[in-house]
Amino acid sequence: MSTRVLLIEDEVPLLEATTYFLQQKGYQVVGVTDAERALEAFRLQPCDLIILDWNLPGAMQGIDFLRELRSGQEAVPVIMVTGRTGKEDIIQGLEVGADDYLTKPFNPEELIARIRSVLRRTHQVSGSPNRRIVYDKIIMDLDAHRIWVDNEEKQLSPKLFGMMQLLMMNPRRVFTRGQILDTVWGNENVGEKSVDVHACWLREILGEQGKHVVTVRGFGYRFGA
Repeated sequence: MSTRVLLIEDEVPLLEATTYFLQQKGYQVVGVTDAERALEAFRLQPCDLIILDWNLPGAMQGIDFLRELRSGQEAVPVIMVTGRTGKEDIIQGLEVGADDYLTKPFNPEELIARIRSVLRRTHQVSGSPNRRIVYDKIIMDLDAHRIWVDNEEKQLSPKLFGMMQLLMMNPRRVFTRGQILDTVWGNENVGEKSVDVHACWLREILGEQGKHVVTVRGFGYRFGA
């Protein structure tokens, strides 16, 4: 069964061109031009992936649609597409729950690469019986809370394991220090410096594979190039 994509784009020529391109690549595409219709379409028939334009007509913008989606605990992966390039906008989109971010104008082949990447890491976790994530020479077993680097098991504290899990489950996605704190530390009263310290510890424990824990200046951290 082919992957079903919900494409939300208010520029009709771009909507039609992207729909045609994705269909040629074997995807099933439902295209809509506003957030209200998108919510209706999603509720009628959930999809495997959403490509979401930030700027939409009407009261509900793309970011509002994403908030509504995540408030209902929907985990469907979302790629946000927009002409906005400001750091604050990118951070806002990621914090609300976007899985990836693509700026206009974009190469259609890059969109396909992003789609495949997002779906690969989503299926890697949800579709694996023992929930193992593999990246380069790192293997992470989410159920057993164990991690191996170049076939050698490494011992991680709960916080280090949680941070590693968050990053490995979302390769190339940038997380702010605040997002990492919220996810890994929860309500504990610690500062953002703790994230930097734990990132340094992760790199040290991972050795050569620590290169995958990347500092994104002005943002936070990501996993992978």
